[in-house]
Amino acid sequence: MILVGAAIFAWMAASGKLDLAQIAKGFAHWPLMLAILGLLYCQIGIRAWLWRLLLRTQDVPLPFRLAWGLT
Repeated sequence: MILVGAAIFAWMAASGKLDLAQIAKGFAHWPLMLAILGLLYCQIGIRAWLWRLLLRTQDVPLPFRLAWGLT
C-alpha cells in the first residue's frame, strides 16, 4: 500500500500536478502539522470508543485495540 502511495506521489510530482515547494512550505509549519495529526488521532480514538459502546449495547464485546484497528 505504501508503494502505491509513493508511486502516486512520484507521478504527481513528475507531471507538475504537485508543487514540491508548497509542500516544503507546509513542513516549515511543523507545530501546526503536528497539532492537526494529533487531532486526527483523537478523532479516530473517539470514533473507536463510540463503536465499542454501540457494540456493547448489542452484547458484542470488542477490545479497544481491535475497535481502533477496525476504525
